[in-house]
Amino acid sequence: MKIYFATHATTTDKEIGERFKDIKIDLICCSDLKRAINTVKIAFRDNYPVIADKRLRELNYGDFNGKPSEVVEPMKKEHIKEPY
Repeated sequence: MKIYFATHATTTDKEIGERFKDIKIDLICCSDLKRAINTVKIAFRDNYPVIADKRLRELNYGDFNGKPSEVVEPMKKEHIKEPY
């Protein structure tokens, strides 16, 4: 099994669908937030089953909210289980 991860903030809705057009997809999981569900609908239409789950909501980066991605991105792996 392969799992692919795409963040909403780094691309536009249709670009996500284009990026994954040649990849076999069995299921799409996304945040339960309306904008995430809308992104999935725009990018993938109704071509795949979708599970919306609140556990996939965006992170609160604490003091790092709004900081440049080159500052925050390297820290993400360290904070998968531990909050910022």
